[in-house]
Amino acid sequence: MKFKIIIPIALSCLIGINLSCSNTKQTANKEEVSVSTEEDFTSFDDMPDVAVDYRATAEDGSWLFSITFDEQMAFMDRKNNIKFSTLESKKEVAAGANVVHAYGKNSVYEIKATIDVVDCNKNGKRIDIMVRRLSDNKVFDYSGCGMYRGDTDIHNVWSLYELNGERISPEKFPREFPHFEFDLAQLKMSGFAGCNQVNGNIRFDYNSLIIEPLISTRMYCSETSEIENEILKILRSSPIYKIKDLYLYLEIPGSSLILRKVE
Repeated sequence: MKFKIIIPIALSCLIGINLSCSNTKQTANKEEVSVSTEEDFTSFDDMPDVAVDYRATAEDGSWLFSITFDEQMAFMDRKNNIKFSTLESKKEVAAGANVVHAYGKNSVYEIKATIDVVDCNKNGKRIDIMVRRLSDNKVFDYSGCGMYRGDTDIHNVWSLYELNGERISPEKFPREFPHFEFDLAQLKMSGFAGCNQVNGNIRFDYNSLIIEPLISTRMYCSETSEIENEILKILRSSPIYKIKDLYLYLEIPGSSLILRKVE
């Protein structure tokens, strides 16, 4: 069994106003971040960009918002000279809708943001933001477009571990064991599903991995086709995903897939 060796990629794309860059996240230790007040950065380039889950900007580039859910939130409005950052934010998700409500506060401002399910631009989600200055209760309202950026830990090669609660043995695959590479820098996935090679473009929703289109070669392998078909069904169905330790969990109603990180 051969796996493609990945040379770690520095996911640069620091905060800027170009949404085409906003799907990759820079890996860093969140504990090293010290930004906590609106005085700690002076430009978009200085705004914190540590494992950001979602980032949005105005059409004219006048403001920028970023958030790591339940942790860091940052906002800057160049027109109104607003600079906001906090290491603590709160998040609520509307049941069944994936509408995300986020809240943050520091000594000068409080921010309430709603990330909608409404599409905007290419692969983006609309956001509405309310900023209130605490000293005089003056309110500033904003609407724009942003993108979910995905968990940086998915950027790796993963092999099949478990399908619908059953451990899968390599002995079932005479050619090679199913494995998949997710490349956040290129927003691509590729791999081997058990009988056929597959590839596709990837993007993210709040907690979902979206692969479209997922393209596969068309070989038939009687001994592995049933397993492969179930794997492809899950990958094509925008599964809810989470990463824990060395495992990537993918779930859709009635089916689940667990992949293990290749070390």
